[in-house]
Amino acid sequence: MNTIRCITIALLVCFLTNSIAQITDYPEQVIIQDERLLPLKDTIQSWIDRRLIPSMAIGVIQHGKVIWLEAFGLADREKKIPATPQTIYPLGSMSKSISSTGVMTLVEKGKLDLEESVNLRIRTARLQAVKWDTDQVKVWHILNCSAGIPHGWASFNDPQSYPRSDSEKDHFLEQYGVITLPPGQFFSYSNYSFGVADLLMERVSGQPLETYLQENLFGPLGMKNTHTTYFSDLDAPYAMTYHRDLSVFGRLTSIPYGGLGYYSSVADLIRYAALHLKQFPQSEKMILSPENVQRMHHFPQSSSKRFGLGWHDMGHALVSNGSVTGGNSHLSLLSKEELAVICLTNITAFNGYADQMADMIIDALVPDLVRQMTYETYMAEYEPPYQLHPDLAGKWAGTIYTGNQKIPLSLEFPPDGSVMLQVATEKKQKLENVIFNKYGLLNANFSGRIPLPYFAGNEPINYELVLYLTDGELVGHVAGAFSNEEGSFRFGVFTKLQRQ
Repeated sequence: MNTIRCITIALLVCFLTNSIAQITDYPEQVIIQDERLLPLKDTIQSWIDRRLIPSMAIGVIQHGKVIWLEAFGLADREKKIPATPQTIYPLGSMSKSISSTGVMTLVEKGKLDLEESVNLRIRTARLQAVKWDTDQVKVWHILNCSAGIPHGWASFNDPQSYPRSDSEKDHFLEQYGVITLPPGQFFSYSNYSFGVADLLMERVSGQPLETYLQENLFGPLGMKNTHTTYFSDLDAPYAMTYHRDLSVFGRLTSIPYGGLGYYSSVADLIRYAALHLKQFPQSEKMILSPENVQRMHHFPQSSSKRFGLGWHDMGHALVSNGSVTGGNSHLSLLSKEELAVICLTNITAFNGYADQMADMIIDALVPDLVRQMTYETYMAEYEPPYQLHPDLAGKWAGTIYTGNQKIPLSLEFPPDGSVMLQVATEKKQKLENVIFNKYGLLNANFSGRIPLPYFAGNEPINYELVLYLTDGELVGHVAGAFSNEEGSFRFGVFTKLQRQ
């Protein structure tokens, strides 16, 4: 028994040494080290030549070595500035995993617990709710997108309009921090959930967000070109960003920063990926234990098997990616294969050039990989087209709660498979793009005049209806995206209905 025990301990030490201390060098650039990737260099160049993208930056770690770190095209077409691995790109929703990692550094230090009530740690700010007890919203609910906060964003035309003081941030939280689903029970993708994560970092640490992350995440990892937003006064290599026709978009500042607003370079993200592969050098300070990294990737209390703490779990890979106006980013981690793939580009790409290239790299390096979650399987599981369902059939009536107003709302599910909606006394309309999945999610689109923060509802806009069937009620929110003289926004407000 003693011999077996010694062998077991030795193997465990060997495993931890290999999994934590493999990355020993972070070069400025690495030309392709695996000939299977060579055709992809031609693919990227063809995209640039065909004016599909202005530039792309690539980073690949395999078996503890950086095997590709290179950039192609122009970071700034007008100034003819070439892209490099140090060029800073907008990350969009990749920000979520980084924001979650920042919060986890507080957990690592013992300054925050994932089971704590959020309201107790973001004082004097408080989450809002009509139906639910907001004190039951825990820290992990925020990082897991299961707090029930609607998805959205805010981009102000006037830079002075962004909340800076504590009181301004508290006021803005009142606009977006609305709990519309029972906390911890449903996954509901949300930028604004990570606005709360950023606020947690500030309130618990007593430091501004950028300062805290520079001192406790970016700095310790050697991420010299990573920031929580675009800082115009920094002498930093930010890429110019472009619309799909390659017209200049500019540099995006959107909040919540931790939901869609962070910026980084592929050289920095190599270091970030190494942290999450548990392959960072022993010479570097271990800012997260392997146990806490594992908790982020596969959080056991999660209401969704497909989302950990800031990371999408695709089964075969962990993914953190994003698409915003002027940028597309992708990071895939394949832990069993000791592989990380990072792709960044500076163009609005709803067809995801960074996502496509990441998949091509993975296919080249792991040709026998079985993808447990593909686009087709995702759509079949999470977004199947609505068909008449006995749990919904008939008429429902309820209320939209917006500010001080209560607006009547009714739904009807007739036998023909359509779904009809009426808001107050407006004309009844047929819902578009209706889905209803096995998790009880009903999602659809309609047009209306419902007031939202920064929007009086004087003209019709498109809304998304997100409802979950729970305890015999349909509960959720109505959310709308709009632009006006103040900027571009998306907010959601609580709604609930009962069968008639």
